Amino acid sequence: MTVESSILEQLSSTGFVVYKVQGKSMEPMLVPDRDVVVITQFPDSKLQENDVVLYNKNGKLKLHRLVQIKDNGELVFLGDNCAEKEYDILPDNVLGIMTSFVHNGKRYKTDDELYLTYVQTLRAQEKTRIKKKRIIDSVSWHLNFLPPKLLASVKKRMRRMLNYKMSFPE
Repeated sequence: MTVESSILEQLSSTGFVVYKVQGKSMEPMLVPDRDVVVITQFPDSKLQENDVVLYNKNGKLKLHRLVQIKDNGELVFLGDNCAEKEYDILPDNVLGIMTSFVHNGKRYKTDDELYLTYVQTLRAQEKTRIKKKRIIDSVSWHLNFLPPKLLASVKKRMRRMLNYKMSFPE
């Protein structure tokens, strides 16, 4: 049984699932192989911008932030650490919504003031953050021939030069 099928099975049988985050797309809020999310099966209630949603895209499960609901019902997602938005997602693809998470050993609910402040700041800086992330990703891609430690050092310096500092308040 794959991790994805296990998540889907747990979600459909109990209405919620708790699992450790694997990818880097939701950093700094969710650190892979450390932080845990609680996903509740998609309720009948309406989705809202800024919800962190588990959805199926072409057979692959993704956990990203809902950044726009178009007039035609199409959903637009963006990971907190991503530079490209995902389009063409329909509400039928939504499996669940993050209701709480554990970041660095501390549990947060999605209505906690600290979390809401983080989301407000993140969204206010979205356009600038995406531009800086694209620059860093592009330069890194062109320098992918460098040894990993040197490339990491270059990326760190670029983040400093561009003042690209993302963090989750603790």
